[in-house]
Amino acid sequence: MRLKHAIRTACLSAAVGALSAASALACMPSEKPLEPDVRGPDCAFAMDVSRISTVSLSSAEPLGERRYLQTLSDGQVCEGSKNLVVHDCAAGKMLIIGTEFYHAFAMPREDDRHIHKVREAALKVRDQGIVPDFAMITSLSQAEGFGEPKVLRINQRLQFERRTLRLDCVCRTLDRRS
Repeated sequence: MRLKHAIRTACLSAAVGALSAASALACMPSEKPLEPDVRGPDCAFAMDVSRISTVSLSSAEPLGERRYLQTLSDGQVCEGSKNLVVHDCAAGKMLIIGTEFYHAFAMPREDDRHIHKVREAALKVRDQGIVPDFAMITSLSQAEGFGEPKVLRINQRLQFERRTLRLDCVCRTLDRRS
């Protein structure tokens, strides 16, 4: 009986180890051919910055009074970072909040900072008829544990490895439609 239990335990341990190894291999950076840049609706954008890493911007969400939100992601499937970009087209500035790092195998902790919580809070304020400004969104982000956000000019470019990304699509296109 003990032998059967030992064999079952060994087989179960081997199976769990094999699954963990397979999961880890699935997240190993693997080189892929560089794909052409992809443009989506409302200034969504994705570009390969290397053979293993991609940078993307979500579709812009209007906050009102010529202000918009986008999520900026940089990384690969299993790990990377996210930032929240707030565009104020009237002021010609943008606010970059973050960075939230993620890893597929990291267990979430209660004290983790989450960009999506800041985004959801800003949209909730908007849905109550209040247009959130930089000060309010900074306050929301600091309540979530993020430090002082960066304030940049709308037309400033961000560098990712050997590629640059312009974040002014929202103010050049969407804002002109309003």
